[in-house]
Amino acid sequence: MFVFFSGGVAEAVTAPQYQQMENIPGFEGKSKTFPEYVVAIYNLGLWIIGISAMFMLSVGGFMYLISAGNTAAAGSAKSTIKDALIGLVLGLSAWLIVHTINPDLTLMSIGSLSTGAGPSATTGGGATTPVAGQYTNAEAVAALQAAGISVTSTGNCSDQTNPQCTSLDGIPKSLIDKLIAVKADCGCTFHVTGGTEVGHATHGPGLSAVDISHPSVALRDSFIKNGALAYNGRSGTFCENASGGDVPDCGASADHIHVRFP
Repeated sequence: MFVFFSGGVAEAVTAPQYQQMENIPGFEGKSKTFPEYVVAIYNLGLWIIGISAMFMLSVGGFMYLISAGNTAAAGSAKSTIKDALIGLVLGLSAWLIVHTINPDLTLMSIGSLSTGAGPSATTGGGATTPVAGQYTNAEAVAALQAAGISVTSTGNCSDQTNPQCTSLDGIPKSLIDKLIAVKADCGCTFHVTGGTEVGHATHGPGLSAVDISHPSVALRDSFIKNGALAYNGRSGTFCENASGGDVPDCGASADHIHVRFP
């Protein structure tokens, strides 16, 4: 329940005026906004569960080693080990249950509570009707493909109401122009993997934010050179892992580059 609640808060509240009062141990500098702060608390809780279980297993094992044939002492040690294992299984099971229900909950991303919305109108079916200065999905895809940039998704679809799809309905034309300019400047091969579909806290119709595959330092630097902003104030790195965490210097765990233009 806590995971579900914290996930909802992390996605629904994105006030840039948030002032962090206390650092979360182990996450200093990575919780500058309220959503990041809640994510840090959530991750710290998982750390505490794992560390506590490891400590009690060590205590139980030591107690068993020094029991020296004492049945009562050995029984107490076994009980300690058993309780530690039960606690660890319960903690991991809670995460597994929530992840099975909806993986976005464990990633602090609930599409139905997404606040990303720009100056676009919506029809009764939930699809966006782009306004002046925005592309429909078909128009944006055509413009990108003409420049050698493809659009992909895990669900191989473009339904804006499905977080497994990649939709560019309502994407600003200026953003598409910037992507094409970066392609020409860098000469890098990349795909757009995230657009205006639900499931993002900082994406949406009218917002100049997308996710880009094939993260690399050269590509990241080219985006910076062409005016991209640091994501949520995280200066110097745009590369992120699958959970949205920073990956300095676009290391091996980098899953995508989050790109946001003014």
